[in-house]
Amino acid sequence: MTPSTHNLTRRNFGKLAGATSMAVAAPQLLLAAKRRVVVVGGGFGGATAAKYLKRFDSSLEVTLVEPKRTYHTCPFSNLVLGNLKGFGELAQHYKTLEHKYGIRVIHARAARVKPGVVLLEDGVKLPFERAVVAPGIDFRFDQMAGYGEFAVKAMPHAWQAGEQTSRLRQQLAAMPEGGTVIICPPENPYRCPPGPYERASLIAHDLRHHNPKAKILILDSKEQFSKQQLFMDGWQQHYGDGALFGPALEAARGVEADVLAPPPDGLVPERLLAGDRDQAVQILEVGRRDHAAKAIHT
Repeated sequence: MTPSTHNLTRRNFGKLAGATSMAVAAPQLLLAAKRRVVVVGGGFGGATAAKYLKRFDSSLEVTLVEPKRTYHTCPFSNLVLGNLKGFGELAQHYKTLEHKYGIRVIHARAARVKPGVVLLEDGVKLPFERAVVAPGIDFRFDQMAGYGEFAVKAMPHAWQAGEQTSRLRQQLAAMPEGGTVIICPPENPYRCPPGPYERASLIAHDLRHHNPKAKILILDSKEQFSKQQLFMDGWQQHYGDGALFGPALEAARGVEADVLAPPPDGLVPERLLAGDRDQAVQILEVGRRDHAAKAIHT
């Protein structure tokens, strides 16, 4: 009798048999339990997580909490600003998640996530065994003097797709002949570093065809920017000597910006540097003359 069979006593055999029966029964016990997953946020991350959780295990009860009934994608939104896509092409709905994958979608805003429960703003409680929290990003308007939520209609940032994208597109379309678009990229780090320059390129493409005397002025405090050579080569190819490059004006760094009251419909709002229009014009003119700003003349 080998040591291994010698150790297989009646008591050990009973233990082994009990453990084996529990292992076999475990899947049935788990399937019998109510397993709930609540996903907070219906953007790229949240909607994808909800979809694949349900695909991988159809027995899960998956609930997606998202206040918007229509999600507009920020990717490809610059193509809308460049008039290469329609605004409606950015729209994504949640019907497929509901009808095809059996996900419960609640259009509400989550107020708090506590152990085992998500509390909605309307007081509804959603219990869960697991939660996925993917609310996305938002702005900290208190970080830029002179700009805040009060200004987003007059000077839309359009870095969150939706109403902001539509508003900025309307302003670009209504810009007077020979007008100027000013883009002020932030200092690093920030999300999607090529974004401001991609936006400038696509707006320039549209203006070249519909407002050829217009200009785009990029006031950038950085000495270098993401994919710079690629953008510069493209601007040089399409706009030739009309594209000026170089570091931003030292005088323009750290200057406060004020947003005026909303202008008449159809006009692009003006931006005053240091609260003085003449000074703003002087800074921009010096920037063009000394190549101290990056400019694209369409």
